[in-house]
Amino acid sequence: MSDSLSPTIKRHYVAITQHTLHAVRTAGNAVHFSDECASVEVSSSQRILRDWSENAPVSAIASVAPQPIWWQLVEAEQVQGLRSEGDLRGFAARLPHGFRAPVEIIGCNAADGMPLSSPGNGHWRWLLGVAPGDALSDAAAETIERGIVTTALGASVLACVGAAATMVRLNSGGAVLLWHIGHNHSYVFTIGLRGVEAVTRCEAGFKSLLKAVQELLGLRSPVEAARQFFTDAPAVRAAAPRLADAVAPQLRAAAGNTPALSGTMSFACTGLTNKQAWLGQGIARALGLPFWTPDLNRYTDHLQLSLATPIEHISPDLLGTMHLAAAHAHGSPAWHPVWGAIGRLAGSSLAAAETRGRTDRAASVPSTPEVPSPAVVGRGEIPSPLPPPSPSTTAPAEPSRPTPVPTHPLLPVLPAADISARTEPDPLTSEPLQPPVRIPHPEPSLEQPRPRGPAAGGTPPILLRPIHPPSIPPNRPVPAPDEAPRPPPQPPTSTAAPAATAARAPVPPREPVVIVLRKRGYWPHFALALALIGAAVSWKFYLDAEALQAAAGHERADAANESGTLNKERSVVVEQVRRLEAQRDQAEKRAHDSERAAAAEVERFRREAVTARELAVAQARREADTTRELAVAQARSEAEEQTRRQLEPKLEAARAATSPGILKLATSPAGAEVRVDDHPPQLTPVSIEDLSPGEYRLKITLVDHMPVELTADIIGSKTTDLGVITLERATGTIAVSSEPGETDFSIRRLNTDEDAGPLRRGRTPARFNDLAPGDYVVQFSRAGWPDRTERVTVARGKTARAATTFESGAVTIASSPAGATVTRDGLEIGTTPLTLRDIPAGDQTYELRANGYESLKMSGKVVAGRELKLEGTLLHLDRLANQAELRTPPRPYLTTPLDLGRIPRSTPAFITVTFIVLRDGSVRDVTVLEKVDRTIAQRTVNAIAKWKFYPGVSHGGYPVNVRVSVPIKMGRD
Repeated sequence: MSDSLSPTIKRHYVAITQHTLHAVRTAGNAVHFSDECASVEVSSSQRILRDWSENAPVSAIASVAPQPIWWQLVEAEQVQGLRSEGDLRGFAARLPHGFRAPVEIIGCNAADGMPLSSPGNGHWRWLLGVAPGDALSDAAAETIERGIVTTALGASVLACVGAAATMVRLNSGGAVLLWHIGHNHSYVFTIGLRGVEAVTRCEAGFKSLLKAVQELLGLRSPVEAARQFFTDAPAVRAAAPRLADAVAPQLRAAAGNTPALSGTMSFACTGLTNKQAWLGQGIARALGLPFWTPDLNRYTDHLQLSLATPIEHISPDLLGTMHLAAAHAHGSPAWHPVWGAIGRLAGSSLAAAETRGRTDRAASVPSTPEVPSPAVVGRGEIPSPLPPPSPSTTAPAEPSRPTPVPTHPLLPVLPAADISARTEPDPLTSEPLQPPVRIPHPEPSLEQPRPRGPAAGGTPPILLRPIHPPSIPPNRPVPAPDEAPRPPPQPPTSTAAPAATAARAPVPPREPVVIVLRKRGYWPHFALALALIGAAVSWKFYLDAEALQAAAGHERADAANESGTLNKERSVVVEQVRRLEAQRDQAEKRAHDSERAAAAEVERFRREAVTARELAVAQARREADTTRELAVAQARSEAEEQTRRQLEPKLEAARAATSPGILKLATSPAGAEVRVDDHPPQLTPVSIEDLSPGEYRLKITLVDHMPVELTADIIGSKTTDLGVITLERATGTIAVSSEPGETDFSIRRLNTDEDAGPLRRGRTPARFNDLAPGDYVVQFSRAGWPDRTERVTVARGKTARAATTFESGAVTIASSPAGATVTRDGLEIGTTPLTLRDIPAGDQTYELRANGYESLKMSGKVVAGRELKLEGTLLHLDRLANQAELRTPPRPYLTTPLDLGRIPRSTPAFITVTFIVLRDGSVRDVTVLEKVDRTIAQRTVNAIAKWKFYPGVSHGGYPVNVRVSVPIKMGRD
């Protein structure tokens, strides 16, 4: 078991964004700790870091989100002419981000997240991130202030993009619209089966989001709004729909520029914790998209991770941190580049040109000074950036260490050219990489004469060790690039130096300053000493002058502050006097208004008294007129009533002879159709008016019922009520049964649409007596069995029977060794030995899995009433496989020539060497089969032990240990 997967070695991973903290700790393939919180929750942040580190100093792989940052999706034709790392940095500096140099770059292939590579086809793309050097320094300093020593510094959004891309490939379709929330602006990443399909800039960010919170809740400052938002206050949660509507238009405009992809598009956002999932859900509803909820169990199983404690809900940032842990455990750089590591373009002309540039720059340096290893960085310290080693011209370069071949199904395998061309160690698997903190400092201004080697007749050069600036606390202000002391320009040390310096002009020097002196007697040393003394005295005068200027500046600032304080006090006094005068004027105005209001009230009372007397006289006149009119109307009404009583019997008899009658009718059940002679049909219950007196024929019909015919006699001016007429049903019976019982079934008419829904449904046995005559289809459903259908015909007054039988058998599964997990269709159903009963007849396939063994698929056909026995042997991953078990034999990608020295004549012309190629591609147990000289045999063994192989792959797709025999031709003296 390798160190990276050892269950005793703990690994720490952390993601720090603008407002959140996400931490994960693993041991081997197990996740023992995972938690997150907002930065405003200080006590929670301290608790998480304490539990995460277990109160012990730790080093971690960190990912940050510097602000501001510019993301660009670059096509092949845009960078076709780049020839060096300086060209790439120049290209990044020309992007329309508007950042002030120097800038920092991070990037990967947009399709699979692997390191930058040369264009291979028309679909080749890069995903580049550009941030100001100060922004990245601040993000790294925030990590160090929390007491975290980083071994690699990446980008948190790329971890989230990698997690989303993995889930899209697991689902074999669909897409994710990932909103990366920035401060002033944001970016929308469209992720599909081909990786990152589009990157769109969005105008909405945390600034506009927190401003909306501030306005909705009436808060005083954005800081209070951020505290309310990230502590999940109830008032903020209640305002979720309005917050979503505030940012939805900008997101909808950005999403409108994304390409059309097949499958369902989901929405997710980064920079939040799971407590703020309500915001993402609200925005998803406003955009009309489903909210992205990944299947965590399926995700961790695919990444070969196990959770020590179950997690119900997880944010995209914490999921990306787990993705970082899985990539590190399996040795894959996919979706996890580090800041500044853009020059390692495996197999590309850009890497070759950069290597040539570095070789030319070091051509005049006979050896490289040693650089002490960085000390452990504590809280509040920023490590000085270490210069990269310069290649030596006298000793051959050490062979680069190959990147381990990932064994994860979704982590792609690097091609041979990519692995062999890498000359720097992978930051995710080996060498620590400190955050790039830019600290401007004066460089030595001594002239560097061209060195003369022994071949030119000169004395050997004297190399002085470079002096690095001390670490400074992160809260100390860093001077701007144009405010830093500008050292005199250095003359080039070789013919290739000017070109390399011009290509890397925007980037601070990363190589150590080498001062080369030549011995020319005592006078040059004496002159140098005098020059140094003069420089020291000049520097002292310069520092004194600077101190005097600083003191004068402080005194001017103090005087300006005192003057400003006096002006503020005078302004306050003037404002108080103005307010007192305004109050006096308002008091006088209110007194004058009160006097006028009192006079107006007296006049109003006088007018109301006169008006009341006039109203009383008018009311008395109206009452007298009303009494007289009522008396006249009552006398007229009494005369009309007496006349009506005398004429009413005669009028009633005349109306009865000629007035139409009314017919009322109801049925059980209601809704039957009634036809009365030639009148239009109506549905019961019915009331038919305007029927002339006489006899009428009625016909009543209803679906699935017997028709009824009758007569009705209508009398003038009368209502003929036939009451409720009961209709006889014309139905039959269906009896449903199955073996075994308690089986779901549904009944529908033949040749009807299935979307219309069944007429009846239930569980067997069942009986229905109210079905109309006709043809029906009975469908039986049982979990695990295919549906069965039976066709029956129902006749009036008869019983039709529908029955079926589900045939089943049993399966017994055994394995060597026992205890293997048995899965069917991706679902875990038990461990071996296992007996399954009531299995549908037909072909069945099961898969056996066990830790440390290859998975095994077993199939067989189940016969009704019989037992199927399946037995299998699991193959151990650390076994020594034979040739018949290999799908792909081992292939070397790094070999060392055999330098055997003088070979005696007694040595055979060919010798056979056997060795074992391990699962990680290394070699062990090298043995020479022939009897040869001991020195020759030992040199052969030592040389072959350094070879590197792509490991052999079994038919199940797993790397295995394989013994290899290689014939070697021996040259003789």
